[in-house]
Amino acid sequence: MSPHLMHSTSGAIRSGVAACAAYCVRLWRNRTGNVAPLFALMLVPLVAALGMAGEGSSWFMLQRSAQNVADQAALAAAVNACAPGASCATGGTTYVSEARAVAARYTFVNGANDTTVAASTATAPAPCTSSDVCYVVTIQRKVPVYLLKVLGFTGTTTTAGGLDAQNIYATAWAKRTNSTSEFCITTLSSSGNSFRVNGGAQLNLTGCSIFAPNGGTSCNGQTGSTISYTYVGSTGGSNDNCGTEVANTLPLLDPYAGLASANLPSTLVQNCGGVFPKDGNKVTLPASNQLGGTMSFSGGSALCGDVKLVSDVTVTGDSTLIIENGHLDLNGHTMRTATNASLTLVFSGTTANGYDHFPKGAQGSVLDFAAPTSGPWSGVAIYQDPVLTSGVDFTVSGSTPQFDISGLIYAPKATITLSGAINHATAGLACLAFFVYQVQINGTAAIFATPTIDCPRAGLDPGSVSTLQQVVLVQ
Repeated sequence: MSPHLMHSTSGAIRSGVAACAAYCVRLWRNRTGNVAPLFALMLVPLVAALGMAGEGSSWFMLQRSAQNVADQAALAAAVNACAPGASCATGGTTYVSEARAVAARYTFVNGANDTTVAASTATAPAPCTSSDVCYVVTIQRKVPVYLLKVLGFTGTTTTAGGLDAQNIYATAWAKRTNSTSEFCITTLSSSGNSFRVNGGAQLNLTGCSIFAPNGGTSCNGQTGSTISYTYVGSTGGSNDNCGTEVANTLPLLDPYAGLASANLPSTLVQNCGGVFPKDGNKVTLPASNQLGGTMSFSGGSALCGDVKLVSDVTVTGDSTLIIENGHLDLNGHTMRTATNASLTLVFSGTTANGYDHFPKGAQGSVLDFAAPTSGPWSGVAIYQDPVLTSGVDFTVSGSTPQFDISGLIYAPKATITLSGAINHATAGLACLAFFVYQVQINGTAAIFATPTIDCPRAGLDPGSVSTLQQVVLVQ
């Protein structure tokens, strides 16, 4: 090889090496392609995150929607309450079809889109029982799994088409229940006028239900709208103007009759020695029967004959005033209970005629007291002994006397005439109930609204009537 050729070849090699070295340096300094491998490595967790955010949130929203629909469907099933195969299902709907119809309105159609709507009954756990069944609706939908498969999650089931899917479901339980309205007036007479309203255009018995287990009710002289908020349970029929009539399926129970034998020993009337002074123009009552000032009554003894107030009386402590064969004449004065005090007026005696057994009073007379909330006379304001058969009827006219009483007025042989307003005690709870033989309401008589609302707190259970069947969710 000539020296000239060797020199030319050597130069070319050196130039190539230099160019290669420069390229390697540029390649080493180049950062253009290093993101691709990192992105490839991050792709799996990114897809998983999107799957959790997208699919997970959609499943959550679907489950909440299904729960709301299940709640509505369960309530509808409980309202229907007709079991498949029952006579009511002939030509009608069952609770199963009712539940599915409600669910279909909200796109949960049984048998479509991998959706199942099932309805059944249950007798357990509480509050479901064999006599008070619950209606259970379960909605299930199979939702295909997509992005989360990257993590190996394939769901809990498969769709009808064989796709991996997650089972979304919701369950609701509902039952039928009765709302109740407590009796503020119970009358025992078998007459068709056991409870009677004459006039009473302004009468409002809101929240005051009437129970006439032996007889009927009659309301005249008003449109009915004034007492349309009361419920009437009777056996003798009801004038439509008396309110909303409900079927009387309750037995007649007198939970108060036994209070006399339990709390009124026979020695009380025996201690009177047959002497029962009667108030009159020519008769001066003994000093023990003339009341005034601040007083208390233990209930361990009785006053014999008529009793009269000679001045206002304030009763202290938990007092029981027992009067044997006599009335209580307020005589234009006020008998009231002190703060935190209570009073029960008890009228007892013999079956002999000629005695009055009730409170009375001239214009301006006021009874303003609350019954005890516990103890043997719990909730009882005025009590007539069931053995009394005469001299028991009395009138509440609004001012002769004025009645501001919290508690029960018990007079099982008496006809009570209401011709004025009755309110609860000034310092007492809103609780007033009558358990009497017959009630007649005249003219402008009025009872304060919802008169039994505080009776549980006042120590009195006046009884109640089922007024409306409702459905409620229990789970």
